[in-house]
Amino acid sequence: MPEEIIRLMTDQISGLLFTPSKDVDDNFVREGISNSKIHFVGNVMIDTLVRLLPKM
Repeated sequence: MPEEIIRLMTDQISGLLFTPSKDVDDNFVREGISNSKIHFVGNVMIDTLVRLLPKM
């Protein structure tokens, strides 16, 4: 698929990769991405929802 090829190319040339889960970290390592480029940040959509729910 063209989208997957573009994703793989972008991941290889990116200096920082922010990931939503440890599974994604593992996938990047299997693809040969250096651990120094991978930064687990969590799921920002769920974090935002949890933060804003009490205000509703």
